[in-house]
Amino acid sequence: MSKTRGPTARRSARGVALALALTGAVLVLVAGMVDWAHAADAAGPRIIRIGDYRADGDSGDPVHAGMREFARRVVAGSQGRMVVRVVPAMPAPPSAQIAALRAADTAAPELMLQATIGLADIEPAFGWIDLPFSIRSARQADALLLGRFGATLLDRLGQHGLVGLAWWENGFRHFTTSDVPLRKADDFVGLTVRTLPASMFVDSYRALGANPVPLPFAQLAAALRSGRVQAQDNFCSQILLGKLYDVQHHLTLTRHSYSAMVLLANAGFWASLPEADRALLRDSALEAGVFQREQARLAETRQLSELQARGMQIHELDSGQWEVLSQRSGTARHGMPDRHDAALQALYAGELERHRASR
Repeated sequence: MSKTRGPTARRSARGVALALALTGAVLVLVAGMVDWAHAADAAGPRIIRIGDYRADGDSGDPVHAGMREFARRVVAGSQGRMVVRVVPAMPAPPSAQIAALRAADTAAPELMLQATIGLADIEPAFGWIDLPFSIRSARQADALLLGRFGATLLDRLGQHGLVGLAWWENGFRHFTTSDVPLRKADDFVGLTVRTLPASMFVDSYRALGANPVPLPFAQLAAALRSGRVQAQDNFCSQILLGKLYDVQHHLTLTRHSYSAMVLLANAGFWASLPEADRALLRDSALEAGVFQREQARLAETRQLSELQARGMQIHELDSGQWEVLSQRSGTARHGMPDRHDAALQALYAGELERHRASR
């Protein structure tokens, strides 16, 4: 015979019911969290696109090798949460590419490599890196760009809606000629030279006594064949790409203009990342930059061998002539408009002089 439950029993029953209800609610919440996690996994990793400014870039060249190394490091460091995809260059000049990156245009990747000569359009101090007969060697370039001067330039990109992650490189420009090799500073006097349409090159070569003719690369081979120009300067990779060995028989290793590259990020994209992911991307960019520079320098050695095999004669400047050419072209450098603050100019000059002996 059952007894009617008292107040204590009823309170106990209500407590059990409440506990069961709370337990059920927690289980539903946990189930929801698991479903959210599964949904996040189903969405896949975060895709980050990277491209460079060169429409004629080769998938086997050192720049693409560097981008693949960067991608490998990012996916390994993030355990697959971030995947970097190499995309083709935008079909636009560098100035338009940079503008698209700054504006987060859908056609622009999140990360982009740009040459210093292109970045000089938005931050003129980048132009100092390419100045002819200023940087003498790869070791001097590394010391300059991986030191305070290089860090200061990267920091300045923040004023333009960009984040500078790391320094990479194109390498050094050299001169080629058709009939007579360039061995002395006086060999440049009266020489008609194709050059990039940039005042730093035009003014510098004019200061050497040469006759500079600004031309786009696409018109160069025809201009050499016709005799419109007698000489040109370029990277070994571009000499091969344009088959300039067919019309130029001498290559002088002048190493007169160093071209660096910067791996850039859109500032808005960068701000959207957690700090840990930003650190991973920056570290990967720096490490891939070391790898890329090594590959670029090894590639030049191979390219010189190939140019020799195709009939080009390789020469060096006579002893002391690089310094003479630097002094003569320096009149153009000193005459450039003062577009940079005095402190940065002093930093540049000091770092350059401090590492001038680096070979």
